[in-house]
Amino acid sequence: MSRTSFLSIVLVAAVTSTPPVALAADTPLDVSVSGAPIAPDGTTSGAVTDFVLTFADRDPSVDGLGLPTGSTITVDLPAAFVNTGAGGDNAIILQGWPQSPIIPFPYTIAVNGNQVTLALTSDFMPGSDGEGGPGPKQVHLFLGGFVNPSPGWYDIPLAIDTGAGGSYCGVGRVHIIPHARPSVNIVSFASGGGPPPPFNNPVYQDLGLGEDGLLSRLFVWEAGSVPMLDLDLSPTVIPNLYRFVQGNRTVGHAWIAAPPGASDYMLTTTGPSVIVPNPVGLVPTGGLDTVFIPDPNVSGEYVITFRLNNGNSQQQSFLVL
Repeated sequence: MSRTSFLSIVLVAAVTSTPPVALAADTPLDVSVSGAPIAPDGTTSGAVTDFVLTFADRDPSVDGLGLPTGSTITVDLPAAFVNTGAGGDNAIILQGWPQSPIIPFPYTIAVNGNQVTLALTSDFMPGSDGEGGPGPKQVHLFLGGFVNPSPGWYDIPLAIDTGAGGSYCGVGRVHIIPHARPSVNIVSFASGGGPPPPFNNPVYQDLGLGEDGLLSRLFVWEAGSVPMLDLDLSPTVIPNLYRFVQGNRTVGHAWIAAPPGASDYMLTTTGPSVIVPNPVGLVPTGGLDTVFIPDPNVSGEYVITFRLNNGNSQQQSFLVL
């Protein structure tokens, strides 16, 4: 619009004393970006683009963003991300933990240049999975036709239009790294509840006093996207500290933050890591299965932090009631 046209509108409004109609503003979203747990290199330069945008609190006690039929989610990748045109592009709406979509997907996916749009063909609301799930909280972009750019930080705009429910927008930042580093990721495949998805949530677990945690699988890779095998957890003289050991080497640690008074708790594995199926991954995958046993006499929240040396970290929460 020209400045002259704008002034004309302002003058007419002033003469008639009619208050201007306010345009509805987008509700801001706090968007974060993380590598997809099914891949060791989803945020690595030159690799296939594979990461997750989170736009709502992942805690399952908090409802996600309801998406009625006709809603759209739009993600705009910067031009530095190369669309090779090879296809194989996918996007999945998750409920805050891995492998938690509803099946069949209630949306279509369209890729136009570097823009990815999901359009809801039926409602996806809190509880739509039939199991009391919190509803939409994340979008996992698995873009087989895209190649990640040079190392650096990149802004990823995300917009959600729910029609009469309002519109939302936010910008996440993804860190593209030079080389695939050691990687540990919590997945849901071994935790029960599927197939088909959604699988049970191993990241946030609610337990009764005296109840053990769900079996939780860690996907583990060494630098260079090589599956990390013969990896296990070993206790130390410090009760809340465990070592990731591979042969006679310490390659990482696990810490347990326990509620006051808790001492009789334990982190166990079913044995050293081995090659495991990765239904949606592109590379061989190491898997380490863990079980957390809280103090049978102390309620509260227990938080485990897994970290590999020179790699990433993951957290797991157990709320004992």
